[in-house]
Amino acid sequence: LACAAAAPAVAQDSLPPASGDSLAPPVAEPAPAPAPAYPFEVGERFAYKVKLGIFTVGRAGMEVLARDTVRGREVFVLRFTLNGRALFFTLDDTLTSWTGTRDFRSYRFLQDNNEDGRERTKDYRIFPDSGYYRVNQRDTTFQTIADPLDDTAFFYWVRTLPLEVGRTYTWERYFRPDRNPVRIKVLKRQNCELPGNDKRKCLLIQPSIKATGMLAESSDARILITDDADRIPVEVRSNFSFGTLVLKLQRVTTGGTAAGAP
Repeated sequence: LACAAAAPAVAQDSLPPASGDSLAPPVAEPAPAPAPAYPFEVGERFAYKVKLGIFTVGRAGMEVLARDTVRGREVFVLRFTLNGRALFFTLDDTLTSWTGTRDFRSYRFLQDNNEDGRERTKDYRIFPDSGYYRVNQRDTTFQTIADPLDDTAFFYWVRTLPLEVGRTYTWERYFRPDRNPVRIKVLKRQNCELPGNDKRKCLLIQPSIKATGMLAESSDARILITDDADRIPVEVRSNFSFGTLVLKLQRVTTGGTAAGAP
C-alpha cells in the first residue's frame, strides 16, 4: 500500500486496454520459503522424574503442544512444566512459549508459577519487529531485541545448534536485553542411557542466563543432551536455595510412539 501511495498518477489513456493480450506476461508470486527442519515436531514429549538428593520429589515435562498462529505468524507452542513436593518447598511451574516456526523468535511467553504458595503469572507479549514487549497486556512497553528468545524457547533452540566440546558460545538473544548475554559452555562428551536401554553419546553443557529459574547464572545448571541429530535432553541439573534438583528422563513420546517407564 505504501508503494502504491507513493507512485505517480498515471493518465487513464496511457493504460493498456482492458481486453486483449497484456503487454507483459503475468508474474507469479514467489512461493514462501519452506520452514527449517527441526529435531522436534508437534506431539513430541519428554517426561522426567524430579529428584532432590536420593528422593524423588516430583515430575517435569517438555512438550511441543501444537502449531498455532500469533499475529499472522505460524508458531510452535512449547511447554515446560515442573511439579515438586518436599518437606521444605513446593513447586508448580508452567512456562509456555509461542515461538516462530520459520524465524525461531519468541512472540509470547507465559509464566504461571506457584512456589511455596506464592502465585505469580506473567504474560509477555513480544513484538520483535517493533522492538518492544508488554507484560500482562499493560500499556507500558519495554525494549526487546531483533531475535528474542524466552526461557522455554532456549531449551529447544539449543537442540538446533552444532555444538563442539571445549567451546563457549555467546549470544545476545534473551528477550530482555538487560539479561544478556546468554552463554553455553560445552564441557565434555560422555556415555548416557535413555529410556528403553537406549545407549548413546551425550554432551554435557552449562547454560547461563542473567535471570531467575533453572538456567540462571546462580543455579550453575547442567544439561546432558544427546550428541546426535535428535538432541534429546536426557538430564537437567540446577541448584536452588533448598538443594539441587535433578530432572532425569523417564519417557519419550514422538510421532505417537513412546519409550520408557509408564
